[in-house]
Amino acid sequence: MMRRSLMIAGIALGLGLAVNFTIAYTTFAPRPFDLGLGHTLLSHGRDSSLPSDHGTFLWSLAFGLMITRSLRWLGIVIFGLGLATAWARVYLGVHFPLDMAASFVIALAAAAIARASAGKLDRVLFRPIERLNAVLLRPLHRSRAED
Repeated sequence: MMRRSLMIAGIALGLGLAVNFTIAYTTFAPRPFDLGLGHTLLSHGRDSSLPSDHGTFLWSLAFGLMITRSLRWLGIVIFGLGLATAWARVYLGVHFPLDMAASFVIALAAAAIARASAGKLDRVLFRPIERLNAVLLRPLHRSRAED
């Protein structure tokens, strides 16, 4: 059950970042330092500010774990790290608060889609991954049994 929870979280993470990259590739939102706002405390490239990849990464993973019972505690911890990261990125002058809010919404939607599609992905994704895992780890299980 724990591996399935991690796979759902991985799907949420992949979906969230795919949405991020699509938005960043198709639109450009300036960063605060591009507009001469505030004090920039961190050197950063001049790419699109909206949405934050850092926020989406952490919150997609967190929400993906929080919607499954077995690793909810880890999701809550990662969610807290996401809040701290969001605050830090805004404080450092590389993101606007709206960038982080957009990441939060994208991550939440990605986790909801991942959870809703988990049953449909069972046969085509989860079971093959479980079989591959069993094949790859079989030598390790044998060596433990021999000890």
